[in-house]
Amino acid sequence: MASLPCVRRSPLLRLVGVVTTLCGASWAFARRPSLLRPSSRGNAGNAGNALTPQQLTGRLKAAETSNHLLFLVEQYENVLNEYHVRAALTRLAQSNETTTLSGDPGFRKLLSRTSELMTTFRSQALATVLWSLAKVEYDPGEPFLRSVIDASLPQLKQSKPQEMVNSLWACARFGYQPGDAFLEALVDTSSSTMDDFEPMDVANLLWSFARLGFHPGNHFLDAVVARSLEIVQSFAPVDIANILWAFAKLKVDEGERLRPLLQQAEEQLDSFEPAKLASLLWSCNKLQLDPSLVLLRALP
Repeated sequence: MASLPCVRRSPLLRLVGVVTTLCGASWAFARRPSLLRPSSRGNAGNAGNALTPQQLTGRLKAAETSNHLLFLVEQYENVLNEYHVRAALTRLAQSNETTTLSGDPGFRKLLSRTSELMTTFRSQALATVLWSLAKVEYDPGEPFLRSVIDASLPQLKQSKPQEMVNSLWACARFGYQPGDAFLEALVDTSSSTMDDFEPMDVANLLWSFARLGFHPGNHFLDAVVARSLEIVQSFAPVDIANILWAFAKLKVDEGERLRPLLQQAEEQLDSFEPAKLASLLWSCNKLQLDPSLVLLRALP
């Protein structure tokens, strides 16, 4: 059988082939979301990219980086629902990355979608919005915060302790006054469910009231003292420091009632950070609680 003749390609044809190959490789590189986030998305309607709502929630929760998460937000911005927003914001809050979010187009779209859906959110999602933004230290501004509080107020009676605490804690971190109506409703609801509050919830609740300069009333403080003494053995050092600081700021009378909390702190001195030890001593002075020699010797 005769062999086929060898066809030699001209230098010009070889050059065209090289350029074509390089262009194809560059296009493929640019299409890889793990390497480069395109500036615009919104392709959720493409059959090849479509995910079910449950699959999208799973992808958001499993996103390895903030960049990947916000890529998904950009791609599916028009179909994000309450669960997606909650998953995305929680994942951002749990991330240890120091990415600046304010200028990120994906983050802006996430906030925009959150605003669109705000009035349909339930209490857990609303609390997550506030808590997550406080955790990533992003202040969304008074109008946004006002809209979250307005949507939360009618649902406070059905809210769980952690949801109420997270919302109030976020307001305190932002230095945002949610208004007397919200604060008084929160006092009423938490008073009736105080037995369900965990140590961290009790400490953060009272710390937040004190940080906002809101006195919840002596009857409420008595209930907090009673609950604190019931669960005193379960308080972590930071929680003891925070709750005693709050009691001091709110000028609780009969500070001697709080001695079991101080004794619990003294049993965990090795776990206290220097700043919290200093705060503890300041609180003792304001509450007229005499610290032990063990505590005084532990001070730096």
